[in-house]
Amino acid sequence: MCVQVYGTMVVPYVNMAFSAIDVISPYIVRAFEALKTVYNYLPTTLIEALGGLAMCFFGGLYPLTIAAAETFRVSGGEEALTYLTHIWEELVTVHQANQADNQRDDDGDGVADIEQISNKQLMSRKMSLFLKTVNPSKLLDAYGGLAKAFAGVCATLKLQFAKVIALAVSIADAIRPVMIQFVAPLLIAFIPTDYHKWVYPIIDVFCKMFAGSLAWFLYRIVAAVHSGIIGGLICTRALMRWANERKYLSWKHEDTMLDEYLGWCLAATGVYFQLSNWMSVPFPLNILFLPVTMCETYLQWVVTWMD
Repeated sequence: MCVQVYGTMVVPYVNMAFSAIDVISPYIVRAFEALKTVYNYLPTTLIEALGGLAMCFFGGLYPLTIAAAETFRVSGGEEALTYLTHIWEELVTVHQANQADNQRDDDGDGVADIEQISNKQLMSRKMSLFLKTVNPSKLLDAYGGLAKAFAGVCATLKLQFAKVIALAVSIADAIRPVMIQFVAPLLIAFIPTDYHKWVYPIIDVFCKMFAGSLAWFLYRIVAAVHSGIIGGLICTRALMRWANERKYLSWKHEDTMLDEYLGWCLAATGVYFQLSNWMSVPFPLNILFLPVTMCETYLQWVVTWMD
């Protein structure tokens, strides 16, 4: 009974979500097609060089995303991508079946059947459609594989960034007595007596937020140096391999120090770029990096929540 009641309430929003997907999905498909075209057109070495360049100039801003991607890759990333493909195929199948069902007019009166039934009947109809369309074995296998990969990523992030959380706690504990001594009297003076019980919780929350932001900022500085060095070397070595393939250079990067010299120069430029922008992406590049920024924010929340 409870399922029917809440299901009836949810169905209209589900239909709205499908309508939104109908509008957004063509743009997503075009974006993937454009990325696929670029991937097929550019040599693998140049794609690797571009990745190293991005890591050199922006890696310090997204340390969690880079670590999660690397962990995802080494902990069965190819299998997880296969599972994601299976889930995507099932979603496409359900979406197509839902579109066909929305257009059905079995009584031939010129009005779609779903417009002539109650929300309860609509919920039962869509649930039946979903159960008939999806492959449960494929979904369960995909869920298990993705859960395994996600657990590995969470464990790695937890271990790798425990020091950041510990630093944040230490900073918060260090500044809390100072804040209580100097800020608490001011708050007590301006806040009405009935709300004095909120003074110390407010100070505690502020200390934790400030300490967490400072700890992550300091860590990003360290990550900027690390990613700058790694990304610079990846970029220069990939470019030298591309030049070898094109016969522009006769010597390989294993036989010379040129890749190290150029890589360190590129790393210094990338680190300076990140520090000069106060560890933020300048406009309009921030629009291009918005999905990565959202991913980094989510992972930061996950790491903090796991502590």
